[in-house]
Amino acid sequence: MNSNNKEKSCCDFNELLQVSPILFLFLFICFLPLIINLEGKSYRASLPKFSIEAIKASNIDISSLPSSLSVQNLTIDFIVENRYGTKAEYRNMEISILYLGYTVWINRFGLYRQQKGEQTSIQVTFSNSPVKIRGEEVANAIIKENKTSGFGVFKVQIKGYYNNYDNTIVEVICEDVKLQFSTFTQEEGLQKICSTRTYARSDLF
Repeated sequence: MNSNNKEKSCCDFNELLQVSPILFLFLFICFLPLIINLEGKSYRASLPKFSIEAIKASNIDISSLPSSLSVQNLTIDFIVENRYGTKAEYRNMEISILYLGYTVWINRFGLYRQQKGEQTSIQVTFSNSPVKIRGEEVANAIIKENKTSGFGVFKVQIKGYYNNYDNTIVEVICEDVKLQFSTFTQEEGLQKICSTRTYARSDLF
């Protein structure tokens, strides 16, 4: 009787060993999306949070289109929150204002540091010099928007090195940024949240 029980126990154990890898694989496949989702949420929660607080411009002069476009006193106020577990560092940051994917205005700032959990303001001012518009599609779209709505819908992009690593890039995208044509723009208290991602520099190639 005892011998039969031992043999049965051995058989059950061997069957369990055979089933276990299959069961483990099944459970792994079932829980993999949950694990990826949790890791993604943790990753996004640690990224810096950028938002546009205010936009001001005295005038966007489109009278020289389709050849050139000029702006006066264009400034954007950003709020930056460091949600990383330690201090954050931003270097060689490039701020671009794009229209239909075309870079219209651009500015840069150098080294910028934040302590853990710190929230700070950055004001970026763009040059008053006229910019050349090389694409007829862009110029025509600006002229059309000026006639129909009086403002243009732009995209603001921030890109630079992040957290003291030469190969890590942070990219911030702020969609649907409205600027008035031929009149004063003053938008305050916007709290327009931008999307943020980081990637290795090698991903560019």
